[in-house]
Amino acid sequence: MCNLRAGTATEATPEVLWVALQRANENGERSVKIQVARALAVCLVCCLCCVPATAGDLLLLKNARSLAPSRRSEYAGHILVRGDKIEQVMQDLPADFTGEVVDLSGKYLLPGLVDAHVHSEGNRGPGGEGDESFSVEETARRMLYCGVTAYLDAGLAPAKIFPARARLRAHEVVGADVYAVGPVFYGVPHRDSLGHVVSVETPEQVREALFRLAESKPDLVKIIFDWTGTRNTMSLPIMRAIVETSKSLGLRTMVHIGSWANARLAADAGADVITHLNDTTDLPADVARLFAAKFVAYIPTLAVQQDFLNIAEDRALLDNAMLRSVVRESLLDKYRSMGAADAPDCRTCRWQREGRKHYGISMRRLLDAGVNIVAGSDTSNEGTFQGFSLHRELILLHEAGLDNWDALASATTRAYRFLGLSMGIEPGADATLLVLTASPVQDIAHTQTIERILFHGQWVDRDALAVKR
Repeated sequence: MCNLRAGTATEATPEVLWVALQRANENGERSVKIQVARALAVCLVCCLCCVPATAGDLLLLKNARSLAPSRRSEYAGHILVRGDKIEQVMQDLPADFTGEVVDLSGKYLLPGLVDAHVHSEGNRGPGGEGDESFSVEETARRMLYCGVTAYLDAGLAPAKIFPARARLRAHEVVGADVYAVGPVFYGVPHRDSLGHVVSVETPEQVREALFRLAESKPDLVKIIFDWTGTRNTMSLPIMRAIVETSKSLGLRTMVHIGSWANARLAADAGADVITHLNDTTDLPADVARLFAAKFVAYIPTLAVQQDFLNIAEDRALLDNAMLRSVVRESLLDKYRSMGAADAPDCRTCRWQREGRKHYGISMRRLLDAGVNIVAGSDTSNEGTFQGFSLHRELILLHEAGLDNWDALASATTRAYRFLGLSMGIEPGADATLLVLTASPVQDIAHTQTIERILFHGQWVDRDALAVKR
């Protein structure tokens, strides 16, 4: 109701005010007419603001069991979504609700998952046999089917990844939101005809390349700083120059390392995140403490460093229902028919078996030091599959020592902080949620029990995203 101080009415609806305005017109009462007209305008605005949103604007998820990895808590209640944002988390159901209502009794709500290390180039078969090559958009589709609602592409040509990132983040095509580094940086000449690599050998080349890349607004800058055996992809001065120049441009850096010496030097230089575990020695405890002191995040990528061997030892892993929904059967058959894990020609099995001796110890030292661990699978390498391998990464992180809450946080709240996302189950957060039929707190593999996906406030047609048989 609207107040009218002119004396024609003390409280009135728009209909009453309209009649008063008509009478003032007829009687020539100019002052009353002006005041009534103003009151009518105000009242109409008030009413428009108070009209309940249509069913398409409002969504009530009632009786949900919401999981909050950042608080390590589970709570029952109701989630009110307006448009693409969570508006309210409530204990009591709202009265006279007119929007869409979905009863999630017995179900679990988890914020959307993030894979922080991806290459959007398809899926590789064993030894390069049966490779699936597909676009960034197709990668994003398969990711979204698996509940991976955002991911970081960790190395692709700018002309390929940045336009696709824009289309996907603007929701012009259906798929997970893409974040991207663009090309990766080497410090030595590197043969690359696709534009995935930038070679810089002097500080001047560093500045020129980074200023050019900055025009595309990369989400991070990735550096290949790898001294494994006789390999040397970059000198220390060039790595430092890339980190320092990136910081001057407001860009964060992600460093691929090959040795713990590389990791120590990258942390000292001010890198923001380091990726991969060394597969020949244990992480020194003092280096883990250095990461924590420097607030360096760590992406272990256990899936790419373990799962080829795991598949070779247990082909039943290939019968997973989610995996078969996002990978063509012909590629899975290539894995089923590959040689045994102990075959003399299984070079990948040998290095992954050696890595098993060290990964668990290294992960425990990262945990003991309080390092921020972020989940990333490093697809499209052998033994990994777009979308599905993030779920495998969570299982492997749990096996390496993370409890289920920490594993969930590595792909949700910690990953959101890493990419600067406003997500979670709280007012104002993006309405991107997974509806699960079983609790991943009880079993981390239950992240795969996805019944529905709410993506930026819209329900996803998962069937349309699955690989057609």
